[in-house]
Amino acid sequence: MPLIKDKYSKSSKSRSRYVVDRKVVTTPTPVSPYKTTEQKLSEAAVARRIEKDTTTIKNTNSISGRTLSTANKVENIFTIDTGSTLKDIVISHYHGSGTSSVISLHWSSVPNQELTFTVSTGVITAATGGSVFRLFTDTFTSPTTLSLASNGLFNTFENVRNPIYFYAVCSVLGPTFTIVKK
Repeated sequence: MPLIKDKYSKSSKSRSRYVVDRKVVTTPTPVSPYKTTEQKLSEAAVARRIEKDTTTIKNTNSISGRTLSTANKVENIFTIDTGSTLKDIVISHYHGSGTSSVISLHWSSVPNQELTFTVSTGVITAATGGSVFRLFTDTFTSPTTLSLASNGLFNTFENVRNPIYFYAVCSVLGPTFTIVKK
């Protein structure tokens, strides 16, 4: 095979006359502004997944715990802020000697500083300075645990307009409260 010099190339290399040295030029594929039905459905599915993931992040629960520090003294165990939702309160009582405790749980829209309570054996018998409403009062043997949401008590504490204060009192130390808010 005879070699010929490429007169159009700027390089000094030689090539066979049967070999064509051309650069490959690719043309871009045109992007259509129109979408097929499959493309539209796929994009809608991706958008729904993203929306579902962000919704899950927004609904995270806030869990806190509280132990009463003094018997027969009313304590504000937690507050639901405006727009929040109460999901559950789990009350657990344990006393080393097996002693039972009377536990009373109340709520009010009045803060603790404005209220004065009268307590008798773990029960709020009177309150001055505002209205206080009893959720329940019960005697807990040691060890006992109770979830108030399973009894249907918290269907009304959703997306509250004003802060709600929850107060608790016990006759014997040992109760703990686990609060789940959204």
